Amino acid sequence: MNLNLKYLLPLILFVCKAFALEDGDLDWCDAEEEGASLSTCKVSTTSGLLMGVCNSDINKWLGIPYAEPPIGNLRLKDPVIYQSSQNATADTLPPYCAQSDQSNVSEDCLYLNVYAPPSSTSKSSLPVMFFVHGGSFLTGGSADPVFDGSKLASEYEIIVVTYNYRLGILGFYNDGLSTNFAIKDSILALEWVKKNIANFGGDNQKVTVVGHSAGATMVKALMSTAKAKGLFARGILQSDIATYGFYPESLSKELYNKVNTQLGCSSLECVKGKSLTDIINAQNAVCNAIVSTSSVKFNRGICFSPNIDNEILLKDFNVAVLDGSLPNPVDLIAGFVKDEASVSVALSYSHTPALIDYNSFASMLVGAKYQAEISQNKLFTTLINEQGLKDFVRLQMSFTGTRYLWDSPLQYIASAAKANSLFNTYHYQMINGIQHPHNVNIDMCNIANAVCHEDDLYVLFGTYGSSVSSDKINLSSEVRSRWSSFIKSGSPNSGTYQSWGTVNSQDDLNSLVLDGQSSGKIMSTIFYSQNTYLGKDIPYSWQNYFQ
Repeated sequence: MNLNLKYLLPLILFVCKAFALEDGDLDWCDAEEEGASLSTCKVSTTSGLLMGVCNSDINKWLGIPYAEPPIGNLRLKDPVIYQSSQNATADTLPPYCAQSDQSNVSEDCLYLNVYAPPSSTSKSSLPVMFFVHGGSFLTGGSADPVFDGSKLASEYEIIVVTYNYRLGILGFYNDGLSTNFAIKDSILALEWVKKNIANFGGDNQKVTVVGHSAGATMVKALMSTAKAKGLFARGILQSDIATYGFYPESLSKELYNKVNTQLGCSSLECVKGKSLTDIINAQNAVCNAIVSTSSVKFNRGICFSPNIDNEILLKDFNVAVLDGSLPNPVDLIAGFVKDEASVSVALSYSHTPALIDYNSFASMLVGAKYQAEISQNKLFTTLINEQGLKDFVRLQMSFTGTRYLWDSPLQYIASAAKANSLFNTYHYQMINGIQHPHNVNIDMCNIANAVCHEDDLYVLFGTYGSSVSSDKINLSSEVRSRWSSFIKSGSPNSGTYQSWGTVNSQDDLNSLVLDGQSSGKIMSTIFYSQNTYLGKDIPYSWQNYFQ
């Protein structure tokens, strides 16, 4: 029998729609025009019946509201869940939350985006990657083109969710009654995923929270609160500034007194009445003052940070790991790139500094009390002792900063978590990368083989351009394959790649070297001798908070 699809297609579409409407989930059948390459796909959610964009490459729903706009009376308030039964178009990325780095900003910014493989249906039960952007809790957002989840979702058969949370003063202001709005935003977004992701083809029991830089700090905050228990199964910390902790009440009060002074306010109502420009200018002024001070009390890299508030956060993450009381432990992948500190060093020392500048840098890093331990100890002057190296002082600054801020404290905490049977950590170090746009004009990031902070983001999302070398493409393929395997099964061992085990102790890290050469090198220790000082004779930043 010879059937003409031109006449059969309307019947197929009718039957498909009838079943989809009865099921209440997805409507994949809206390509009513013969030969149409783009269709509108509908998903029923607590935010309404969402009409996204689906084609042969990707299914995506952009700008989905998960909370009421935090404006007017809702400014500096806990987020309120957004609920609707109306039809809504979800085809445009949301604005960035209030910040100075972008033009498309708004306080009405609490939206998320969902990317699904084109073959997915409401019955697919695919694992979910929930991505938390970084930016020092001052900048960044899900509309960043680097964070387009299309390639990752379609190539590795996972659901990718990106979202916005409030930043700076609006995300962490503390009047003594309520704070940590950014964390509460994140919890509400995860609750939205829990309720709705099955309709997009996701499995809400297989959610992995992936955070980069400040986003990794957010993941640690979510592991530190019982309020997020059951909302995710695993975590990935990329470039976590592990020396930093959560602010205790005393530091939180001191910081927000600085904010109030800068705004000329003495009450919450006054702060709520300030213009967005006033808010952004105030937070920039406060953070700039913290960066330039000699005090090590506050987090220079993330001046607005999670606050221990006895509601969301009862303890610092590090303290809870060390005493075994972490409320929401999950297994992790965690690591850093080779030259994490180079961006900060290059922006602070644009000239070629003298040796005396290294002493000043050491004081800024660890405090005047411990500066000599860094400046005079050969364990922290390996490059300075090889003065034939060009620009050796700044290279030493980057090396020492990377050890103190990222590398050593991560080893310390991962080992403690293992010893206390809290969670397992797959530790990595990335010695190759794909240059992030922020680093193009930073001289230290253009040194041969430099891998700077954020140079792992194109690697993760695969959103790099066409002029990338084969070793970097291989690196991205390995990282995305391992990460997606971990998201699916809890193990990052995938295909023919080198077998990778978890951290046992600081002298048995099982640290995977990611270089794009598929060498699969596993290291037992990294600069272990320096760890005999860091966190002990020389306290990490978080340890200073409680002295």
